Amino acid sequence: MFSGLLVISSFGQQSEKRVVSKTETEILKFMDEYAEDLRQNRAKETSDRYDRRGAYFLGHGDKSLETFEAIQKRYADRKKGIAGFEWRDITVEVISPKAVVVMARFGIAGNSQMRASYTGLFVKTDGKWLIRAEDESFAAPPQPKAKAQ
Repeated sequence: MFSGLLVISSFGQQSEKRVVSKTETEILKFMDEYAEDLRQNRAKETSDRYDRRGAYFLGHGDKSLETFEAIQKRYADRKKGIAGFEWRDITVEVISPKAVVVMARFGIAGNSQMRASYTGLFVKTDGKWLIRAEDESFAAPPQPKAKAQ
């Protein structure tokens, strides 16, 4: 099946036009819904986005494999959603009909100081995209300038 969504991006003086694939369209919709689930603190919907075998979590030199049950508990234990959460600059790299890598930045609307990146491996299982691995990394906040002596 073919999606009619047209993406136009501009790099300097050059302009690129391309048609977004059905897989990319599915993933972009997934990311929009994922962000809304995080904002609204929808624990079940958020945890249901993860692979039932569990998921790898990486970032800042750490790596862990959490069970699906541990992921469910993590989201169920959250007291509130992430107000203003938004994805920025999403790139979808289709690896195969059943695997994609998503690269993006994310932050909180109105907070230009927060700089974070996201990389996710998504797998298609029983017709549904699920997160198998995520890397979330945060840039160090800007340091105040030292006063001249």
